[in-house]
Amino acid sequence: MTVAEKQQLKFPVLSDVGSKVAMKYGIAYTLPKDVAEMFKSFNLDLAKFNGDDSNQLPISATYVINNDGTVVYAFVNADYRTRAEPADIVAALEALKIKR
Repeated sequence: MTVAEKQQLKFPVLSDVGSKVAMKYGIAYTLPKDVAEMFKSFNLDLAKFNGDDSNQLPISATYVINNDGTVVYAFVNADYRTRAEPADIVAALEALKIKR
């Protein structure tokens, strides 16, 4: 079952097997082999989660993209503990509604 099916979500959930989209946005990086092996000892098998053996991870990022493909909001931070403020994301989405 997909994540959407398991969680009974009413919206699509996107996956990025092979980190193709993350690489296009410049936010993917490859872990050294020894670090990826260490992850396995913590029960984090990147190959299983990623669907490939690239040992890549994305930097945490949030984008709001207009229907024409223009990025109208971007938040990228190499510190995985720092995330976009929900109020900023909502404001970017609200601004899109106003422009329609």
